[in-house]
Amino acid sequence: MINRFLIILTVWVLIAVGCDPCADCGEPLVYDPTVRLVFINQDSISQLTDSVNKNKDSIKQLSTIKTTAVDSIRQLTDTINALQELIDDGSTEYQDELDRFTLISDSIGVVRDSVTSYSSQVTEINKTLNAIITVMNNGKVQLLEVILQNNGTELIYEDTMSAFALPLLLGTVGAYTESNYSIKIDQSFYEIGIGYETYEIINEARLARVRARATDITHSTFDSLNVNCRTTDCISDETTVTVYF
Repeated sequence: MINRFLIILTVWVLIAVGCDPCADCGEPLVYDPTVRLVFINQDSISQLTDSVNKNKDSIKQLSTIKTTAVDSIRQLTDTINALQELIDDGSTEYQDELDRFTLISDSIGVVRDSVTSYSSQVTEINKTLNAIITVMNNGKVQLLEVILQNNGTELIYEDTMSAFALPLLLGTVGAYTESNYSIKIDQSFYEIGIGYETYEIINEARLARVRARATDITHSTFDSLNVNCRTTDCISDETTVTVYF
């Protein structure tokens, strides 16, 4: 009886150990590799940066004008005080000169105040522009349309995000495959192709999983791009592609 039990136990262990999760055990083949894409609106960033730099130049010029105005008002104030002393001592013939210098000082004061106000406004504008540039550098965009051109599937991304995970086609496991996309941002269409080699792994739960490696860009209509792989295998899920448009 014990020998029979041992035989049954041995057979069960051999079956359990030799069970392949995707063939013998009937477990599903998991395939979910993606590539992380970040979109940077470089044209708009360049334009906004140029505006910020021009505004900085304007602020410097305004600062120079304000300094000159303050110095002029200080000198005129000394002159006005001197004339006022003469008039107070009875030299009333200087009254016209006093009135003239006072009017000039008041006019320069208006210029000083206007320059100060305008400089503050331009500074606030630059703060707003820099905040927008920061958001753009983080890659937050809305993808209006994403089409997987290989089969015409439309991929839906409803939210504005800083990064998007594009799914890759399965193809033949172990063979080189390419997924091609058409992407609409604002009113412009772009295309990008991603090449890779699929391979199969078995995880600790004995679940078969297909991944993609040797990830690279086969073609692109974006202005430029950068591929950042975490390892030399360039596994798709560990790869970030930054595109500039």
